[in-house]
Amino acid sequence: MKEYQITLLREHLSEDTETFSRIYSSKSVFNQMGDENVFKWISRSLNADKSQNEKINACYVLQKMGENKQHKRKRMECTKKLLKILEIGAYEEKDACLDALLY
Repeated sequence: MKEYQITLLREHLSEDTETFSRIYSSKSVFNQMGDENVFKWISRSLNADKSQNEKINACYVLQKMGENKQHKRKRMECTKKLLKILEIGAYEEKDACLDALLY
């Protein structure tokens, strides 16, 4: 199940943001994302060489986990990358980062 979830997340991260947020809207989906590999994919998706959609979707995952009070330590590990996006990212990316950081 974990490998399946990681594969789905990896495939979905580059999709358009509306489709992604529809797929990843329930708390139960985020309960399954405690695996180290999931956070590696989320962290990689925040890198500068990734597409805008991928960065925004990764921020959305972090935001939802914050709203659900899940995986705080792992979310905090991504904070430096979020701050870097706030510094140099596009408007939509900055907006997604702020939402993720609020939680």
